Amino acid sequence: MLLAVVTTACSFFGSEPESPELRPIDLRGSVAGLVDVDGTVWASVHRDAGGTPDDPGWTELVALDAATGTVVARERIADGPAGDVFHIDNTFFVRRSGKLPAVPVVSTVPDQLFGPFDNDERQYVLEVDGSTFEVVTQIEVPVHPLDGDQLVEIDDRLWVLGLFGTWVVDPDTGDARQISLVGGFVHSAQLTADDLWVVTDRSALQIDRTTTEVVKTHFYEDSAAGSDLLSGRFKRHDDRFWVSGAPFDDFDHVYQYDLETSETSNPVPQEDFPTRAFESGGYRWELFNSEWLQRPDASPQSGDVWKQFDTETGEELAAYEFGDFTPRLVAGGQLWLTRQSGDRIELTRLPIDR
Repeated sequence: MLLAVVTTACSFFGSEPESPELRPIDLRGSVAGLVDVDGTVWASVHRDAGGTPDDPGWTELVALDAATGTVVARERIADGPAGDVFHIDNTFFVRRSGKLPAVPVVSTVPDQLFGPFDNDERQYVLEVDGSTFEVVTQIEVPVHPLDGDQLVEIDDRLWVLGLFGTWVVDPDTGDARQISLVGGFVHSAQLTADDLWVVTDRSALQIDRTTTEVVKTHFYEDSAAGSDLLSGRFKRHDDRFWVSGAPFDDFDHVYQYDLETSETSNPVPQEDFPTRAFESGGYRWELFNSEWLQRPDASPQSGDVWKQFDTETGEELAAYEFGDFTPRLVAGGQLWLTRQSGDRIELTRLPIDR
């Protein structure tokens, strides 16, 4: 399950979507992650030399001019496949499965977290010097092999928001601190100015993003009795909490949910409620596909609509149909998007200055 960390939302609007002509970029490999570093977009790319276990290819960091999409640098950093990329204080952190030989390992991950999984299935973050592009260390991170993509960067720290635990990793030391969450598996997370809100099977938790302490825990109605009717159907949006009407036989609407009273109100048609959202470059992007309950974290499909909002005013600026492309970030007046194509992830862009 992929958890999207989002920020404060805008109101509901309507407009006719356009289908723009996207501008593909051939990076000669599969794109694993993107990050904007002072006007340069860096991509972690897997160059697959042979496609066999004996020939796993290699990981590159590729720099692109954010305004034009032109490749301006290409640095090979390690053998094997690439993962997400983060940038903190002139250092790149690149995620990968399995550890590299002959590179120091920093780990505070308890062995019992992984059970039978061996080192090839464990998750590491390579610390790459931003000047020399040498791998300095590799940090084992407490991402369970069954979790999937659950690693995000918040305030220069790496947060693991996973089915098997929520952790904060200090990349300077490799120390991993587990945050005790009551209420089951994490389903979604939302970033605000001061807090990280996490929604689990049976609770909504407010976590101070600076101290990483749980400020408050709200339990859903009947959660003490073991009910998980709200599991995966509960979200925070527009500074309010919302729940699918499915538990009480309304499959067409989502309802505002009062955490203190468990009362529902203000029904909104599912197709008018965003499935997921993110902010980048002064814009907020919301996905609408009328399947908030069925596939909230699945890849977009033909007919899905992405709406662009101004984060300061809440004004809707445009609506787009990108097919199976997913917007990732805004940099250099461009929206950068990726999609799965066969065994590769492709990169494309769209000028959005308006």
